[in-house]
Amino acid sequence: MIGQSKEYPSNQSCLVIDTTNRWILTALFYPNGSVEKCMEAKQSSFQILPRLIQEVLEKSKLRSPDWIVAAIGPGSFTGVRIGVSFARSLAQFWDIPVCGIHSLRFYCYDILFRTLATDSFPSHSFPSHGVAVMLDSKQKKVYAAMIKGVYHSSREDSRRSLGKNELFHDGDQTPSSFLRKIPEEIPVFTDDLDSIQNSIPANEREIWFRRSIQKMEIPHPQSLYELGLQERNIKKQGSETVGDWKSLMPLYVRNTPSCPQKKNERDG
Repeated sequence: MIGQSKEYPSNQSCLVIDTTNRWILTALFYPNGSVEKCMEAKQSSFQILPRLIQEVLEKSKLRSPDWIVAAIGPGSFTGVRIGVSFARSLAQFWDIPVCGIHSLRFYCYDILFRTLATDSFPSHSFPSHGVAVMLDSKQKKVYAAMIKGVYHSSREDSRRSLGKNELFHDGDQTPSSFLRKIPEEIPVFTDDLDSIQNSIPANEREIWFRRSIQKMEIPHPQSLYELGLQERNIKKQGSETVGDWKSLMPLYVRNTPSCPQKKNERDG
């Protein structure tokens, strides 16, 4: 378990949901602890997610959370749709706020958070420059992002700096085009080593073998929870509130929320 940040105390319970990739993450964080259910998505998340949500609620002895944070994509089209739909429906049913987090931001932060939680902190090598993530998006393309990592003298200062770092992402693209855009010292993580390596043309494989590319672990739901808390704090500072269920939209391809285009946009 990643250590809870003292900067983001919360006296409210929060339900965390992510079904955008090859796993299903559900967790309930509350003042006296947490309950987590994480598993590989070998079956449809539509069948498994309701059961996992019910299990974390029953184990925590809570009837409902105070708010929800959900990963909104990009990722699996079906997984994104299911996770966001459940989050929207539950937020509407319970009449509670819901916060959406970019999936690639979540995965990048999770890798950095895990590093901050290790006994070897502070580290002046991996991944002090930052981290990049590539997700297989089929058709020999990836959803990809990079985030800068700046370490300070304490874990708490480092967590604050992570919250302010810019997320660089460039939508749906080929793996080799993304790898050319980021510095070689940035370690790269992926959900499917074989598929992504095989999607790179043979004459461009040298760009793959020059890099440090590793298989992702299943991300920890606490990283998504902390990002949700950061988002809430940012909105509070700007006199905003976490959005209602209507504002939560899935993010499918090219980092564009799925919403109807205006007529003049469709017609060009």
